[in-house]
Amino acid sequence: MNPATIFKMKKIHDRFVSDHPKFPGFVNAVKAKDLQEGTVVAMTITYPDGQTLETNLKINASDIEAFHELANIKPE
Repeated sequence: MNPATIFKMKKIHDRFVSDHPKFPGFVNAVKAKDLQEGTVVAMTITYPDGQTLETNLKINASDIEAFHELANIKPE
């Protein structure tokens, strides 16, 4: 991975964590519990005008593998 890209990603990450300090703790709790097949992830988006969009997905083996791969990405 290009060092400039890594630096840019780090800046984006740091800004996101600064804006949403509770989110990393949530992700760490998910990692600590570890995902299991059949786990349901539910998401709700609420817009300022009150409109909401909702969805959910049931985790499968491929999702778990992808989550583990993403969690273990380290800069070169």
